[in-house]
Amino acid sequence: MMAHESGDLQLEHLSVSYGSKRIVRDLTLSSIKAGQVTALVGPNGAGKTTLLRAIAGLLRASGSALVHGKNLLTMGYGERSALVSYMPQSVPERVSLTVLESVIATLRATRRPGMMGNAHDRNRAISVLEQLDITDIALDPLDCLSGGQRQLCSLAQSLVSDPSILLLDEPTSALDLRHQATVMGVVRELAAAGKIVICVLHDLSQAARWADSIVVLNHGALYLHGAPDEAVTPQMLSEVYAVEARVESLHGHLHVVVQGAI
Repeated sequence: MMAHESGDLQLEHLSVSYGSKRIVRDLTLSSIKAGQVTALVGPNGAGKTTLLRAIAGLLRASGSALVHGKNLLTMGYGERSALVSYMPQSVPERVSLTVLESVIATLRATRRPGMMGNAHDRNRAISVLEQLDITDIALDPLDCLSGGQRQLCSLAQSLVSDPSILLLDEPTSALDLRHQATVMGVVRELAAAGKIVICVLHDLSQAARWADSIVVLNHGALYLHGAPDEAVTPQMLSEVYAVEARVESLHGHLHVVVQGAI
């Protein structure tokens, strides 16, 4: 019981279904640690996004997701939004707000009791835009942004309320190399500050580079949860991704070299 009262996140027998189809199946993870980046990987259809959305309270799920002894799956919106922030894969289009306005609006929608407004909100939003190096688009309308800029704005919206649990669904998929490094560097800093950070990542070399631990899903079930060098192996790539591949170490980081489909 003491483990359930820690600041780590424990998933116990978590399942999610769409109608009669079970997408996430009886998933138990004993500890997703605060202070670390956890990468969630697996092939298309493995249940990665579904799992994040369930933890965020956006999908009905059975089982439990425990932090500080409380179940995120049964919390009310206000209590959960004070703890958890979710960055989706895509941002709604045709929104006329500017980047800065959208980040301020997100902060106000998730404001905790006792937090200040007005000038404080604006200063907090600008601080997050500075952290992500996107102050140059602060006054641009969302519907005029490129895909990568919209993704950075979505991340700013996720960070502005200073959540304890950060759920990021492919946070670098539309970004150039420079912004990928910026975003993952910020993600590392947030984890180092004591947050629980879970990122869905498709690039396994990137996951191995930036994550402290990797959760591999396959057909909605847990295949493996371990350190990058335990999770990213030729055997895993063969059994989960159905590819023949080498895993090489270059300058202290793992790189996946796919040789072909099996």
